Amino acid sequence: ASIRALLTMGYPQSKIKYYRGGMNDWKLLGLTTK
Repeated sequence: ASIRALLTMGYPQSKIKYYRGGMNDWKLLGLTTK
């Protein structure tokens, strides 16, 4: 999932900053990677 895709889905840009570590951080947080 790219940051652009998240923005398209309406994901808060302020929260995206916390997930800039990449897919490894997403998986650690238990978030979807699709």
